[in-house]
Amino acid sequence: MLLSPARMYAHLLRHDLSAFIHRSFLELNPQTQFHSNWHIEVVASKLEDVRHGRCRRLIVNVPPRHLKSHAISVVFPAWLLGHEPSKQILSVTYARIFLRHSRAARAA
Repeated sequence: MLLSPARMYAHLLRHDLSAFIHRSFLELNPQTQFHSNWHIEVVASKLEDVRHGRCRRLIVNVPPRHLKSHAISVVFPAWLLGHEPSKQILSVTYARIFLRHSRAARAA
């Protein structure tokens, strides 16, 4: 059975976290160009390890403006709850920026 391009794209977004990061960035930031790079693939892979319980502690150190907050605070909660709605997520921050991230996560 052949899938339509729209169904193939939906399947990709459901099963590939880096593709979901890319698409959600475009959706939430329509005026900003997305620049893919290897570190996004690595972060997505490590977040998948967290999701599957292969990693219980993760520290991500990348420079500012490299999609760390977008991937971890916005996209990952949406991705996780989309796959496992019974999961509970606690997000803690020292700054008020989290309010913007939580609103974006609800929109993703």
